[in-house]
Amino acid sequence: MSDKSDSVEALKQFINGQIDQVNTAIPCEVVSYENGRVTVKPSGERKFPDGDSNPHPIIHNLRFVWPTFSGGQAGFKGPVSQGDKCLMICCQQSIDDPDDLRRYDLVDSYVVPGGDYSDEVPGNNDVRMYHGDAFIAIDENGKLTINAPGGIEEITTTHTLQGEMNVTGDVIVNDIKLGSHKHPGDSGGITGEPQN
Repeated sequence: MSDKSDSVEALKQFINGQIDQVNTAIPCEVVSYENGRVTVKPSGERKFPDGDSNPHPIIHNLRFVWPTFSGGQAGFKGPVSQGDKCLMICCQQSIDDPDDLRRYDLVDSYVVPGGDYSDEVPGNNDVRMYHGDAFIAIDENGKLTINAPGGIEEITTTHTLQGEMNVTGDVIVNDIKLGSHKHPGDSGGITGEPQN
C-alpha cells in the first residue's frame, strides 16, 4: 500500500514540476518601450515546489500589442511610460521559428497594456478615449462629447455639416471674426456688427 502512495506522490511531484515550467500570463511593469518593442519586469517571484523562490528576470524586446482592425489600417495606441502596468501573455510555441520546439517560453510573449486601469475614470457607460483631462466619449444614446482643453485642430479637404450648430464665442474664418465683422454697406457707409 505504501508503494502505491509513494508512486502517486512521485507522479504528483512530476506533474507539478512540469506545470511549473509552463508560463501562461504574468502581470508586469514596463521598463522601456521603443518602436513597438517593450522591455518588462514581471511582478512577484517565481515559486518552486520545494518552497524556494526567485525574482522573475527582466524580459527584453517583446512585442507590444495595440488593438488593430481592418488589416492594420485602423486601430488605437497611446503613450507608453516606464512603470506602466501591463500583462505578458506567453505563447504556446515559438513566435519567430515554427520549427523550434520550445513551448510557453517567456521570450515568445506578447505584452498587452492597461494593467493599471482605474475605475475612477468617469464614464463607465461610455465608449471613451482619454488622455489626461481631454477625452472623447460616446454615450449609450449616441451622444458624442469632446473635451479638448488644449484645443482642436482639424485637417481636412472638405467638411460638410448638416444640422444646426450653436457657438458660444466667435467664429474666425480667414482671420475675419464673424461675430464682430463689419463691411461696407450699400449706401457707402460701414455696416454695424451682426445682430441676434
